Formats: sequence, C-alpha cells, structure tokens
Amino acid sequence: MPLAILQVYDRVLPNNSTDTLLVLMLGVVVVLIADGVIKIARAAVVGKLGAGFNHQAHTELFRRVLDAEPTQLAKTPISVQVHQLRSLQSISDHYGDQGRLLAIDLPAGGIFLAVLIFIAGPLALVPVTLLGMFMLFALRRNKALQQVVVDRADQDDRKSDFILEVLAGAKTVKSQAMEALIMRRFERLQKATAKLSARYMRLSGEARDASSLFGTLTTVFVVLFGALMVIHGTFSIGGVAASTLLSGQFVQPFLRAINQLTDMQRLKHDYAQVEELFELPAVASLEQFELKTDGSITLNDVSVDVGEGARTVFSHVDLRIDHGVFVGIRGADGSGKSTLMKLLTGEAKPTSGRVLIGGHEYDGIHEQALRKSVAYVDSQSAIFTGTILENITMFGAVSDISHARMAAKLIGLEKEIHLLPKGYETQLGSDLGGKVPTSTLQRICIARALASEPSILVLDEANAQLDQQAEKGLMDALVRLKGYLTVIIVSHRPSMLAIADRQYELRDRNIRPYEDAPKAAGTEKARA
Repeated sequence: MPLAILQVYDRVLPNNSTDTLLVLMLGVVVVLIADGVIKIARAAVVGKLGAGFNHQAHTELFRRVLDAEPTQLAKTPISVQVHQLRSLQSISDHYGDQGRLLAIDLPAGGIFLAVLIFIAGPLALVPVTLLGMFMLFALRRNKALQQVVVDRADQDDRKSDFILEVLAGAKTVKSQAMEALIMRRFERLQKATAKLSARYMRLSGEARDASSLFGTLTTVFVVLFGALMVIHGTFSIGGVAASTLLSGQFVQPFLRAINQLTDMQRLKHDYAQVEELFELPAVASLEQFELKTDGSITLNDVSVDVGEGARTVFSHVDLRIDHGVFVGIRGADGSGKSTLMKLLTGEAKPTSGRVLIGGHEYDGIHEQALRKSVAYVDSQSAIFTGTILENITMFGAVSDISHARMAAKLIGLEKEIHLLPKGYETQLGSDLGGKVPTSTLQRICIARALASEPSILVLDEANAQLDQQAEKGLMDALVRLKGYLTVIIVSHRPSMLAIADRQYELRDRNIRPYEDAPKAAGTEKARA
C-alpha cells in the first residue's frame, strides 16, 4: 500500500496515467484479499493452538494435584489453590490471543523500517527516536506495575480466605449475631482491594493512553519533518504519504510488544503461582505398580515429632496388628489419634522408625498401591456432585456395580436408598439442600470404602454422624466382616469400640493396651 501511494503521487498524477492507476489498484486489491485470508487463517491456527495448550495444561496440572502428597496440598489454603488454578487459565488465555503473533509481526516491522530507510533516508530516525523514548517510559511504568500486581494478588488471597471462613462458619456468625462485625472487617478488606485495583487500572490505562499518544505523535512528526524536506526540495509529496503509512506499520508491532510487557507483569506472577503446583512432589503411579497386601500393620520403633517446636507425639512405638483383627483406639484430645491415622494412611511419615502395611513401607514404587489397600473414613461426609451410585463407585473406580450395591446392603443403606424417589440415581452435591439426611450421606462414604475392597479399613470417628439405628447396622456389618479385613476403629462411643478384638489407648506418647476393655462382641461367632 505505501509503495502504491508513492507511485500514485509521484508518477500517476503528474502524468495523468489512468492505465497505470488501474493496474496499481488491481494489485492493491489482490494484496488486501491475500492479507485478509492470511490473517483469518493465522487467527484460526493460533486459536486452535491456544485451546490445545489450555486442555493439556489443565489436564496435566490436575493430574499432578491428584498425584501429589496430601501433606503438601494441606500446607496451602484452598483459596490459594483456587487462585493458582485461575492463574493457569489466565496463562492459557494469553497463549490463545494475538500476542503470540508478535514473533512474526516484529520481523515484519523491521522490513517496514528497511523500506522506510530506503525511501525516506534520515526521516526514518523520527519513528525510531520516538519508539526509544516510549520504551524507556514503558520500562519505568512496568516496574511500578509489577509490585501492584503482587500486592493485589496477596490482597485477593486474604479476601478469599476470609470469605471461605465466613461461609464455613455461617451458623456461628448467625448464632452470635456477628454480622455487623464481619461486615466491617470485609469492608476493610474490600477497601484495600479496591485501592490496589484502582492503581492497577490507572497504570494499565496510562499504558494504553501512552500507546495511543505515541502513534499519533509518530504520524505528526513524520508529516512535519517530511514536509520540511519537501519544502527544501529533498523529498516528494508521495514520499511523505508513503513514509507516514510505513512509519505506522513499523511502530504498530513494537507498540503491541510494549503493551504486552504490561500484561507480562501479571503473567509473571501467574507463572510463579502455577509453578508451585507443577512442582508438587508426586507419589508413584498406581497404574504401573500393583501390590496385594494381607492387611497386617506393623509399627517398628516409630517416633513422630510435629510442629515448629518439634513436639513429640509418639516415642519409640512398637505395635503389631495381624490381618483380620479389629482394633479399637481411644485417647484424649491431643493424644495423637489424628497423627496415628495419618501414619496408617500414608499421609504422614514417621520422624524415625518404620510403618509397614502388609510388610511394605509407604515409600518408593508401591506407595500409591498401598494407599489403595487402606480405606479411610472420617466424620466429614466427602460427597461429590453426582448420583448416589456414582458416589459409591467413585464414578467407575469400582467397576463391578454389584460390589457397590452389596456394600450398601451390608450396612443397611440400601433400604433407605430405595425409599428415595430416584433410588440410586438420586443426585447429590453442593445443591443438595438437605434432601438426604446427614446419616445417610455418612453411610454412603462408608459403603464407598467397603466397595473398594480394601485390606484395611480405618474408621476415624466415622460413626459420629450416624443415628442409633444406622450405627447398629454398621456394627452388625463389621462383625460379619471379621477375619476378612483389618479394621481400625477410633471412637468415643464404648458401644462401637466393644466390637474390637483388642483396644488400645494413646497416652504418654505411646500406644498401650486398654486395661478396662470389654470382651469384643461377636468375636466367638466370627471365629467359629
């Protein structure tokens, strides 16, 4: 286009050459059509590549989260993890926008500059000088913007943490009439967030305004100095017109690149956030290494220190539990029940000593397989959005549906499920709205654990949410399973602990036999 305008002003108009004008216009139309087709195709390719990156990155990140050590995930608040996942979406959007085309557009800008130098000579110094000045301004602005991005992200995390805490404790807030106090605190958090957002938008707006101003100044100064050259007879009018277009085509990709630096400050922070998730240490893949365990548990000279002060929870503990034995665990708050459960499920490692599940440690290639052999159920009903059957089978992890239904029937859950309008197809999830009793939800979790056919079943206050009838059904089911799997029962209810073959008490940083334990209910019947 610039070369065509140069020819029109310097040759076509002075010579009244209509034929040459038609040929030039035909060439311009062909070039414009080709340019449009290339841009459309380029946008389609970039969009497809961006969508592919988005899919692969999210899939890989979620796989790493699932394969990560639970203790590592527990160190980071849920709100921060959600923010990290959103940061990946921001990075994916960046890979799908036109910013990736700068790798092509910047060399093209260099070609336009070369043509401008060839046509206008010293006039090319005008856009180059202005571009250098604008780059210095942009670098200073981006330094301030980088700190604002970090501060705003930290403030957003604090606000998200507060919102999640309030939602989790909504009943407490209501019961103690704390609404006004909570609202004032939220207003302070929101005010700080608004100030940082306003500063971020101001700096970003300055970048856009400066970019627009630079483009206008480039046109003005090229026309000004070009006109002076025409007045002195060293340049033509057509050259001024062509130089104006060429200077615009030269600076546009560089302007976009400088504006990308503004987005890069945010993306740099997003990369740092996402990198923490991608660097999570993973356990060995379950699909590569299968392991059958007999359900025995051995604690060999186990010591555990926790906390910053290295508080000793267990000191030189030795314990042997054979396959098929039911063991009851009791202890005061802070005695180490949670720590013991984490040791048995592989969520925590001992400071010294060895924890053996079926003769194997939670270490190396068998770690994930050992986790599968130990089913853990606590007092919090872990329910996922889906049907009751999908929750029991974990969306196909238990391939044989008959096993899932047998587990539900064993603990007396199936009778309640059949009373629901949709039975096993009843939807569960965040929009449950109290349609299914808490006791039923808890038994769904217990049925899910049994359906996975573990070698060891750990019930950590799993009966706390059960009513009397549901607890009796669970106890009867466990008695029928004696000898088939090892069961560890942590409970404050003597009736639940009574079905255990042996009972232990956590005290004095050790695991000691409970002296006053009654005889296990149903033991003789199970051994007969």
